[in-house]
Amino acid sequence: MTHTTDTHKHDRQAGFTLVELVVGVGLAFIALLAILLTLDSFSSNTSRQTRRTDANDQVRRAMDRIVSDLRQAATIEVAEPNNLLYSVKQSATVTRRERICLDAANNLWRSSVTNHSYSFLASCPSPGSSAAQIGTLVSANTASNPIFRYDAAPPGVRSVGLTFALNAGTRNRNDVSTLRASTFVRAKSEMSLGVPRGAITTTCSSSGVPTLTLSSSVGPLNVSYTDTDGSPIGTTVSSGIGVTLPVTTTSTTVVANVTSSGGLVSQILKTIECPL
Repeated sequence: MTHTTDTHKHDRQAGFTLVELVVGVGLAFIALLAILLTLDSFSSNTSRQTRRTDANDQVRRAMDRIVSDLRQAATIEVAEPNNLLYSVKQSATVTRRERICLDAANNLWRSSVTNHSYSFLASCPSPGSSAAQIGTLVSANTASNPIFRYDAAPPGVRSVGLTFALNAGTRNRNDVSTLRASTFVRAKSEMSLGVPRGAITTTCSSSGVPTLTLSSSVGPLNVSYTDTDGSPIGTTVSSGIGVTLPVTTTSTTVVANVTSSGGLVSQILKTIECPL
């Protein structure tokens, strides 16, 4: 009898009870789960950082281009909190116009067009132009927290501040990264400033034929008129002298190309309405 009891004690000491086995497996499972969660968190953080870096790089490249352009901008035509339109004189005959704008879904767009102006007056992004999405910003970019800040209204803008609160998150989760930059617009003489739209006035004859005149108050500038496709419809004239356009409809749109003494061109879109 004593031998049998000793044998049972020896068996219990040499093996595991069912409870000990369950506890051991449970602890191993918890340890494995903790390792997997750690790896998943590390992978998620790495992926998040990669998305943020890639998004930051894309927006920073676009921001650097905007800053570079503004330093040599011939004209800043539109200076609004979430909408910037400027032109850069690339040669004696080529003017590149850029529009940076934020659409209703907080997507930031850059639109580019050469020697035309009509496409930039449409919605953001601008149809008919070469448009590229820069990134997606957070909804905090409002009138009270704009992406662009200016020291004056056009044509007197001399410095522009940029604040892009980038959203590099996924689904409904925001991952905000704010990029900032500022630049001075290249110093320009009065003759190279943008010409306000009101500087061109319309006079209608009794038969409904319009005459457009560039105000002499803006200086000794030249102006020619084209349609929105760039086809000439008027003779180049000096400021203060009117030009009669061969318009046969009650409403039409023309582009006034105003050239300064330094060869810089400002483009103004005019809608002409003369009753027949």
